[in-house]
Amino acid sequence: MTPVPSSLDLNTSSTTDLRDAQSGFSQGVALTTAEMPSSTSFQHDLDCAVDAVRQSLLSTVTSTTSEILGELAAYYASRPSKQMRPRLVLLLAQATATEFSPISRKHLCLAEIVEMIHVASLLHDDVLDNAATRRGDISAPAKYGNKSTVLTGDFLLAKLMTLAVSLGNWEVAQEIPEMIGELIEGELRQAEGAHDALRAAGTLIQGTNYDILWANYINRIYLKTGTLFARSGKCSVLLHKDISQDVIDSAYEYGRNLGIAFQIVDDILDFTGDECLGKPHGNDLRDGIITAPVLFALEESADMQDIFSRGFSQPGDIDKAICIVNSTQALQRSEQMAVEYAERACLSISNLKSSSAKTALEALSKWITVRRH
Repeated sequence: MTPVPSSLDLNTSSTTDLRDAQSGFSQGVALTTAEMPSSTSFQHDLDCAVDAVRQSLLSTVTSTTSEILGELAAYYASRPSKQMRPRLVLLLAQATATEFSPISRKHLCLAEIVEMIHVASLLHDDVLDNAATRRGDISAPAKYGNKSTVLTGDFLLAKLMTLAVSLGNWEVAQEIPEMIGELIEGELRQAEGAHDALRAAGTLIQGTNYDILWANYINRIYLKTGTLFARSGKCSVLLHKDISQDVIDSAYEYGRNLGIAFQIVDDILDFTGDECLGKPHGNDLRDGIITAPVLFALEESADMQDIFSRGFSQPGDIDKAICIVNSTQALQRSEQMAVEYAERACLSISNLKSSSAKTALEALSKWITVRRH
């Protein structure tokens, strides 16, 4: 493995202990602008760094005198995961690093914080959704109860705020509660939208184009998903010294567009994904959640408009609506929409210098659109 350059600062004070996670970042990523490894070596080093973050997160969330808190916190955190958000943080940190401001232990700590927010949101979401399963396995609320699950999510949020303070960066410390606040707002918008869409369906279908519905949809999925990608990318760059506003904006826009593309694909998978993972096709629609495939189907199908205008009141309306989504061009148009946002993500970082990290970010945006789970 490529040796660690002496310029890599791994002595940043932090309440998280990364030293025992495969010897931490020091053995995981040896990436400088002067000596960039091959793509294969780069990917190996990145995987090691991401695993170091994961192991440190598990150590952090289980550091409690409460057995149930530790067990429940690790229940989701220890499961196999794409670790998308830590990868994003580390790749943007490397893509914007300079000789005078290399990637550091603070970036590892940030990656851990961002993944902790994600895990806390999963715990809270499953309570709100009364979810019996997650990814084909029993959900935390079903196994441990709603109260313990909610308190564990709160516990993780408290832990990560301590880590955020340890970064010693006031701008980043301000961004982290903003992430959490927007996630909550996104969940509330989704819940409100589920009821409002059905109440207003007749009026919306009779006289308007769908600009308002589309604007509400994009804003909601930004808050629900995109904000964590966008703000964590911004924070990753803010941890560097003397970074221009253009680069900060590029990181934010990359994360925003990537997050929106990611959620659109999730909305497509709601109709096409593997039901063995615990979610029946059309699950969001059954909950009254209006997504891109549904909006495109509404534009194309008079039958879908009729179903909406009567508020899904007749037996079998949900199943009919799912069939309409599959029989129109709704899914294909949604896929194209996801591709367009992924392309915007790539365009957002076109001003960054060429590097293995930039190439990996471009590849990540393409992978988002073809994933199947």
